[in-house]
Amino acid sequence: ASEWERSYEEARNLHQAGRLDEALPLYQHVIAGQPGHPGAMHMLGLLAYQIGRTDTAVDLLGQAAVLDPLVGAVHSNFGLALKARGRVKEAEASFRRALLLAPQPETHANLGHLLLDRGRLAEALTGFRAAVARNPNLAAGQVGLGEVLWKLGRPAEAEAALEKAAQLEPVSETLANLALLAFARGDAGAALARI
Repeated sequence: ASEWERSYEEARNLHQAGRLDEALPLYQHVIAGQPGHPGAMHMLGLLAYQIGRTDTAVDLLGQAAVLDPLVGAVHSNFGLALKARGRVKEAEASFRRALLLAPQPETHANLGHLLLDRGRLAEALTGFRAAVARNPNLAAGQVGLGEVLWKLGRPAEAEAALEKAAQLEPVSETLANLALLAFARGDAGAALARI
């Protein structure tokens, strides 16, 4: 393997281990030596998104999408960065492109959340159902499914999805939503237990 490929692999390993500060200069080194390296461009863009540098993420992931147009993960991550910048129409298009290339459950959930935020509940429901059908243990899919079912007036189904989400990832927002659902059905004891 070339020096650039070795550096890229090392950066990916560090990135996956959560050592972003160490991965960053290695990705930059690869791009400096090989400006058209699509993998390094993609991963550097993802890293920028993860540390909150969304303008940089949009720029890098946009370049990665041009360099590697047939990789679904690139378009999915580009969609996340676009959504973070408030460019929701472009984000939706990017998520849909990603789903055509590689229908991953995370992308279905990301599109579902975007649609839910825009009030397009029936489409969001379809996205979340697709996410959990492909991976029932995807907490983001179960949370989104619960939220959209709640908004559609289907509290029992919403509670089941949120229960599953709470088992997978017991975050306070999900537990608070379960408390509200219990309170709405008149079970103050269960609501208090959740709180």
